[in-house]
Amino acid sequence: MTKQAPSNSESVLASVAAGDSAFDDDDADVVDVTEAELLALLDANENPLLTCRRLFLPGAGRHRLQVLSAADADRLYRDGVVVIDGFVDGATVASARHSALSMRSDGFRDNDARDDVIAWLHAGQGGGGPLDAVLARLECLRRDLSRLIALRGTVEYQLAVYAPGGRYEKHRDALPIDDPEDDLQRRVTAICYLNDDEWDVASDGGALRVFVPVVDDDDDPGRTPDGGAVVDNGSRCMDIEPRAGRLALFLSGAIDHAVLPAHRERVAVTAWIR
Repeated sequence: MTKQAPSNSESVLASVAAGDSAFDDDDADVVDVTEAELLALLDANENPLLTCRRLFLPGAGRHRLQVLSAADADRLYRDGVVVIDGFVDGATVASARHSALSMRSDGFRDNDARDDVIAWLHAGQGGGGPLDAVLARLECLRRDLSRLIALRGTVEYQLAVYAPGGRYEKHRDALPIDDPEDDLQRRVTAICYLNDDEWDVASDGGALRVFVPVVDDDDDPGRTPDGGAVVDNGSRCMDIEPRAGRLALFLSGAIDHAVLPAHRERVAVTAWIR
């Protein structure tokens, strides 16, 4: 992994804040720019994967890691997304799924973009139960990532239970940034799936669809993350099955993604790492 020269992403953001953009209104003092418009502007300025790669630390590949392999770390840098099976063992997945389903009435729903019930989790709140065990694994992952990427140290944990028919529209979890001092934007998204062993994406749906930016140094644009299936080679669009204990890991500012309709209850814990 090599660091690259800084981009002018910050200057683009500054220009938008100053009203110097395609969305400027000469008659207004304040420019209203939607998140989608800002993402489009930043992406047009530079491939978001190239921007996010500059958050990787020099010599990151030399560190000994607990959860990630050297190949995982390289793939996260190269593709912006990696899939790891067996991140959580089967017994913990089954117990955590049971706990999650018993908690779903305590969540809340956003009917505009998503159809799941969600609850925010905090380490230790489960009294050492299976959900705490999942969070402990995610904390080990965060420590690995801190050796690879310039992180700020904060994490958000969310439990999501999708009812049959549930989906989440295409979106991105953060703006693409390369400023190691930024406290606002998420760096990495980690999703741990707590579905049962019989989950079959052909009949149960619920795949995570990811959209990977193609960069000029991509010598194999048809490749997929482990566990992914190519849907559209031209756009590097891939579906990742939400298998029990699987981890989907990606750079928050680079990867657009969506949850396809699930045909039965679908359970996952997400960590957003800044």
